Amino acid sequence: MIPSLAILQRRKHLALSICVILWVFAFIVSHVPADRLPKTHVGDKYLHFVGFFGLAIALLLTLAGYNVPRLRRVVVAICITAGYAAFDEATQALVNRHAAFSDWLADVCGALLAVIVLEVCFSLLGKLRRGSAPNI
Repeated sequence: MIPSLAILQRRKHLALSICVILWVFAFIVSHVPADRLPKTHVGDKYLHFVGFFGLAIALLLTLAGYNVPRLRRVVVAICITAGYAAFDEATQALVNRHAAFSDWLADVCGALLAVIVLEVCFSLLGKLRRGSAPNI
């Protein structure tokens, strides 16, 4: 366990609650019927990317709080986000929306970037906490 993640262990139930709320909110928002979607000035792929970046961050923080080892945490986060993204795309037909491989790909890319960014941050925090400066 990275010493700087001790606060996540103490607040793991809060992290889990926030994670569940975000994932449920994401499901609800992504299943709004097509004719009720608000107009936005940003691209659809950007929304997918950013949304899954956030979902993956919440999931990774929760897993870290429950002291899941790094490799397992990374694999679980990627599998869950990629699987959920596929489920999300497949079920959108139920609300007059269409599934798109490119949407799924944007979801997975957002989740992958979240994994990379957060795990690098965890690593750097661990090195700083132990007193050795990272080589950047």
